[in-house]
Amino acid sequence: MKFDQPPQINKQEKNLNLPKIEKNLPFKERLDELFKNKVLYENEDGKKYILQTLSRIGVIANLNGVKIPFYQSSAGTGGKSDGRWYPFFGNKGAWLIKGNIEDLNKGYDIPEIKEMMNYLDEVLPEYLFTNLLTAEQKQVFGDDFSRKGLGKLQNTTRPDIYKEFMIDKDKAGEYMAKILGYNLEDAPEDGQDKRNSEFIKNTLKSIKQKLDIFKKI
Repeated sequence: MKFDQPPQINKQEKNLNLPKIEKNLPFKERLDELFKNKVLYENEDGKKYILQTLSRIGVIANLNGVKIPFYQSSAGTGGKSDGRWYPFFGNKGAWLIKGNIEDLNKGYDIPEIKEMMNYLDEVLPEYLFTNLLTAEQKQVFGDDFSRKGLGKLQNTTRPDIYKEFMIDKDKAGEYMAKILGYNLEDAPEDGQDKRNSEFIKNTLKSIKQKLDIFKKI
């Protein structure tokens, strides 16, 4: 006697309510859909992108109401995969605050973070630098970086060039610290800073607590 096979169960639990965005849409339309559906967050000043370096552009992702910065690895250095999306916890100067590569690749064992990483990898695999910036923006931003005067030209020479971009590292650091709920002066200076491990631990604890609150609603 033959028995019908039991239905296959998808054991990968979904923790985020993420919209289905067609992969065949043009890059800019997919990006617009991410902001329209509030997967990515635009601040009250209309800033959507955080320019960490000329080729490394950060965004703020919305994980069930918890805002977490993400960036795209532009070179696949330090054990990261070229072009993939990774979370980070702000910046101190030019340094992105993040943990070790093993924890980073696992999304710090937080299902919502790992789910967002995979989602952005699938929906937006193209480099933001290559596909988002115009030739003029690349030139202007490149000049700013080479002069190390990032805040001086913003909103003075060409407001239209800068309107969606946060390029001053100090302001970006303060902005992300506020989003994540810590004082920037308490953040580690780099990966060798003795405070880094404890800082990452406390930041992750705070994120987990916020995500757990959503689950109880």
